[in-house]
Amino acid sequence: MIVEKPRISAAGEEILVSAAITNCSSGADMPERLWFRVSSRFQDGVTERSDPFLLAMLPVAMALGEELEIEGTVSSRLIFGLRDYQRILHTWWPKHFSVIDVKYGKTFDGANSRRPNSVGATFSGGIDSFFTLHRHRGTNEVLPEYRLTHCLMIDGFDNDVDLGRTGLFQTLRDVYEPMFSALGIQLVVVQTNMQQFRLAAMAHGNLHLTFGMPLVSAAMVLGDLFARFYIPASYQYRNLIPDGSHPMLDHLLSTDTMQIIHDGATASRVEKTIAIAGWPDTHSRLRVCFRGARYNPQRNIFENCGTCEKCVRTMIPLKAAGLLSAFSTFPVNLAGKNIRRIRFLSQSSRSFALENLRFARQAGRWALVTVLAYVIVRGKLFEILWRPLSLMLPEKFKAWVKDRLP
Repeated sequence: MIVEKPRISAAGEEILVSAAITNCSSGADMPERLWFRVSSRFQDGVTERSDPFLLAMLPVAMALGEELEIEGTVSSRLIFGLRDYQRILHTWWPKHFSVIDVKYGKTFDGANSRRPNSVGATFSGGIDSFFTLHRHRGTNEVLPEYRLTHCLMIDGFDNDVDLGRTGLFQTLRDVYEPMFSALGIQLVVVQTNMQQFRLAAMAHGNLHLTFGMPLVSAAMVLGDLFARFYIPASYQYRNLIPDGSHPMLDHLLSTDTMQIIHDGATASRVEKTIAIAGWPDTHSRLRVCFRGARYNPQRNIFENCGTCEKCVRTMIPLKAAGLLSAFSTFPVNLAGKNIRRIRFLSQSSRSFALENLRFARQAGRWALVTVLAYVIVRGKLFEILWRPLSLMLPEKFKAWVKDRLP
């Protein structure tokens, strides 16, 4: 697979950065070009290097097991870091990702180049990204060189993709931009068709396991703007599991001019939730729902469903701390039946449930302690039952049986 040199062109009030992708030997149905769009306000920060295209296409090539050739200029520090990055991914998930050969055109070591001085962070409106914003905004961050100047949202990577410009990302801009403006922070929206490449390779490897690389890839488009870029941590250091964003991985994506920082892993999800709960800007803007928080134009807020696993595990510490009623983004009440119906089957969801259990116990919320203990034990028993059953059952019956186990 060959990634040709990037082209940069003006497209109305936007800058289009694109590169042709050729010679894909796997036969995967992918677009002919990978592209990124950003407002022309950030034109001076757009890089001519191929760093963003390398990060976008490397996990795709690893899933397909194809050699990758980058014809443009790439940061030498990034090349060095990706050696270990590839091996870590392959060690964690050998069935999904192969270690591949990567060839480069020119290398860049940052010498004699203009040094960027802005600080960015990826932002989704969830607990982790709000916590990073809270820590490093304004006077909360005592070191000026680490203080946030920009927050970046990506259109074309996650479930809220809106490349057809139906209005979703304009709504996000309308809700979040006034908040950022009041904080002296600029909102940057990067549009990209990156998701189409990742979906094309999904049959060969689980690209969801590499979500950190696309986040940094979009930031790398503005490689002449950001000196530092925060990736909000998903897990606390005590509960680390192999994942697409991880303290072993993220720093390896740094370039000679941009430091990538895995941020917030010293705090648990409960601690983050309580920390941002005292900040009124989060009360109508927090988006955590697995089903997609819906915008209510009459109330000018995002509304989470309040019943999916992610909503429930966010509402539990707010309920235990007596803060749930402040959040107009959630239903007023947390029903016990909504907690009981959650299974908490995965290692990650169980770790969040245990955090909530410890916090509810400390807060003396014994009704919450009882129901959480019940669902955690039930989830573990479900896992014990399901393993032997899954080996014996025909594939077509697995989903039916799994939905009916307690």
